[in-house]
Amino acid sequence: MTTAHPSVGFPFHLVGSGTNQRIGESRAIGDKYQETKIFAQFLRVARDLTKVDLIGNGTQYASTPAIYATELRNPATNGAFYITIHTSSPSTDLTPFKLYVSTSVGNLIIPQRARDVVLNGRESKIIVTDFVVGNKSLIYSTAEIFTVSTQDKLPLVFLWLPAGESGEFLFSDVSSSSLLKSAGCSNVQSTKSNGGLLVSYTQSVGSCVIKFDNGYRFILIDRSTAYATWVPSTSTDPYTPENSTGKSIEACGEHR
Repeated sequence: MTTAHPSVGFPFHLVGSGTNQRIGESRAIGDKYQETKIFAQFLRVARDLTKVDLIGNGTQYASTPAIYATELRNPATNGAFYITIHTSSPSTDLTPFKLYVSTSVGNLIIPQRARDVVLNGRESKIIVTDFVVGNKSLIYSTAEIFTVSTQDKLPLVFLWLPAGESGEFLFSDVSSSSLLKSAGCSNVQSTKSNGGLLVSYTQSVGSCVIKFDNGYRFILIDRSTAYATWVPSTSTDPYTPENSTGKSIEACGEHR
């Protein structure tokens, strides 16, 4: 892979010596590469994002004018993506906020039970509503989606947060859950709400696993674990979706 030329019409350089590089001249992989990988994993499974309308944008979506949000919505499925940033782009503030969203179960102010969503400085977050998972719906999640993989014919959903932050999601058409692994989370609570289960938690370093009564599993991971997690497919199709017949492998942390 060669150094990208600045005149090439491409939004970022994979290799180079500039400040926007993902891989250094030494071939060292840094945080920018990892953030690009996380975003790419999300894009691979966010099919509703391929056809969206711009519904609106501004500070009216958040509980504080310090946060600016853009609402993108798929007209066929009604799945939506709320892209949140600081209203002032140079801001380095740590800003907690609630978000006003429209979902299939009505208009909600989220999170409902967990601590507020947090934006740290120049980062942004994509908060989804009515995100299709198998034949069910993730009504919303304040944690970001890393990827979705099909294992044993059932979806395996990865959500990520920076360690120390709280997350919350509402999963439809389930009535109970069990915590299979708790080391990477604390304060995990689930309550029945709007025909599903509302799960809130605080993310720690590592991962925890929640299994619902329909067999679906959610893996909750922190940013550093997301950096070390890969979901390659063994299919020969470069556009293979997560539910393809080609097998997929999760390689996480020390097992990668």
